[in-house]
Parts: sequence; structure tokens; C-alpha cells
Amino acid sequence: MKKIRTITLFYAIFISTTLSNIVPTYAEHSEKKPIRFGSVAMDIPSVMHKRLTPITEYLSKKLDRHIILTLSPNMSDAINNLATGKVDFAYLTPVAYLKSHDKNNTKLIVKTLTNKKASFQLMIVVRDDSPIKTIKDLKGKKFGFGDKSALLQRAALVDAGMPLENLAEYRFLSHYDNIARAVMNKDVDAGILKDTKALKWKDKGLRILYSSPHLPPYNMGLLQDKYLPSQNP
Repeated sequence: MKKIRTITLFYAIFISTTLSNIVPTYAEHSEKKPIRFGSVAMDIPSVMHKRLTPITEYLSKKLDRHIILTLSPNMSDAINNLATGKVDFAYLTPVAYLKSHDKNNTKLIVKTLTNKKASFQLMIVVRDDSPIKTIKDLKGKKFGFGDKSALLQRAALVDAGMPLENLAEYRFLSHYDNIARAVMNKDVDAGILKDTKALKWKDKGLRILYSSPHLPPYNMGLLQDKYLPSQNP
């Protein structure tokens, strides 16, 4: 139910704030050519495809264009695909958006909502039966991160009070699903997940050890120089 509500709110924001601007400008350039929709690789491709297919289909009908979903294997590729015009707009993490903006003037067109909030949290999780009770207990333990470019994940752990050098080991496991399974399988002692993923695993054997402060939301970015008028005089 939460997932449906989030998607519905996302549609409403996206349509109300962007269609009136994007459709006329895009029409001048595309002449009904397909629109390419990119995304950061937060989860394994099958999960990302399932998550983003509804909005792809919705926007295709709304725009009367074929929308091609182009999933990136990692954050760096997602940034490069948008910055170089391989995709026309993309679903980006806060860090990915900033990097893409710096690289080639990506324009923020919409911010997503998570459970009615224009923010999200990163959560550190352990197994339900883990002896780890506090952040200090992570000293000398193995920890799982996602993408190497996801700087907020490392910053959240350090901000929680655990310097990376105090860990026995940390691994980059690419996707949130991989992190959750690595903790469950005891490949790592703890890991960091986006709030929606952590809450999904809360009743499946994982315990939330720490929640970060609210962070800037995930975004939709558009290659401004290609589709939007320049804001320079």
C-alpha cells in the first residue's frame, strides 16, 4: 500500500510540475522519437525494472511517446548516460544529480516523495540475532555498502559515529538487495539500506540499528542544454 501511495504521489508531482514544460520543448526536437528514461542502479536490474515500469508506461500514455527504460549498472554510468545525452531524463540519487549537473548542466525537474516526505533516510541494519546493539559495536566488524560512488552511505556511517578505519573490512556490493542478503547470509555483519528497503526487510530477519537524519530526496534530472532553454542571458 505504501509503495502504491508513493508511486501515485510521484506521478502527481511529475505530471503537474513538468509535462507543461517538457512536452512542447521536447516535441520540437523529437518529432515523436522515443524518449529514453535512465536510472541509477539502486537494486538489481529485475527489481529496478519492476519498480520503474509502471511510471514508464504511465508517462508513455501521457506524453504519447514510446518511453525506453535504460537501466545503468552503476551510478557512474547513470551520470554519464544523462550528461552525454544517451538518456533524455533520469531518476537520480542526490549525489548523482549533483555530479551530473556539474558534468553537463543537468536540470532538476522534480523531487520524489517517500511516504509523503520530500526526503529519505539511510538505515544501518544487522541481523535480528546479531549481538551488535549500538554503533560502537560495529568496531572490528565487516560492513556492506552499495555503489562506490554513493558517498552519502559512507558519510552516514561516519556521522553515526563509526569511522571507516575502525571497521575490520567494508565491501561495495552494488545494490541494496545485495546488501540485505549479505547481512542475512552473514557475509557482512552490518550494512546500509535506503529506508524503504530497510523497512521491507524489517520483518524478514533484519533489525534497524540506526537511522540517519532526513536527507535530500531522489530526483528526476533532464539534460537542460538539449531540451530546455538556457537560463543564461
